[in-house]
Amino acid sequence: MPRRSPSWRRFAAFFACSGAFGWGAAGATEGPPRCGPHVAGLYLSAPFYEEEPEPHGLDLDMLQELQRRSGCELRSVVESRLRIWDQMRRGVLQLTLSSVITPERREVAEIHPYLQARFQLVLHGTATTGVQGIAHFDARPGLKLLGVRGYAYGPTFGAWAQRLREQGRLVEASDFQGAVRMFRAGRADGLIAAPSAIPEVKAAFQGTRPPRVLDPAPNERLLVGMALSLNLPEADRQRLRQALASMRQDGTLQSLIKRHFGDYGASVMLLRGD
Repeated sequence: MPRRSPSWRRFAAFFACSGAFGWGAAGATEGPPRCGPHVAGLYLSAPFYEEEPEPHGLDLDMLQELQRRSGCELRSVVESRLRIWDQMRRGVLQLTLSSVITPERREVAEIHPYLQARFQLVLHGTATTGVQGIAHFDARPGLKLLGVRGYAYGPTFGAWAQRLREQGRLVEASDFQGAVRMFRAGRADGLIAAPSAIPEVKAAFQGTRPPRVLDPAPNERLLVGMALSLNLPEADRQRLRQALASMRQDGTLQSLIKRHFGDYGASVMLLRGD
């Protein structure tokens, strides 16, 4: 059973090798050449990947489907977003999913988009009364913002988080679940969250005054995709690229997104076209 681990050597999931798909030893000289094993980094953030009551999520489903279609042996570990990209740079990990595209990440990986995402601001506590946007938040020096280390928040939220970091007003968690717990405990007044994560945040406040959600950048869209390390052999990257393309073309990707985000989520998150 997949389990969380601080070390990449203790796998969160170990998928069957290519022989399970009919490419056994007898077909080694006839079938496609060996691909892998490669290690993929998953991170805790509902509904991309969760461990309770058992491992599930969009990224896990996608990884299994990518393996099935590509014939590549893929293993997975659960790490923070920050450690995933550090290990991608060092060659410890070879791929990750649901990754916001940034120029820095493209220096170490080719990223193939299949989703579009955005972020919102969640507020809680009497100190945020009257706050209607980023400027109002900035004007109150006592307010602090919560984010997750290693997340790429895009132009608006990314620049804002950096500004507050320099002012000592940014609190950072190692993963989103930890950020929600810290937010509930009152460690900060605001939390950056994707719309898909808002229900998780609100559920943490059941029985108390619910948090408010603001939308400071309603038209901002971030491209999100499959990141393949530039250290991967080109032939293996090609097989994984083709697997993702076939998932988009035959509707499998849309079905998986719908399974985890619902009809509305699939309609607004699925990236159409190239």
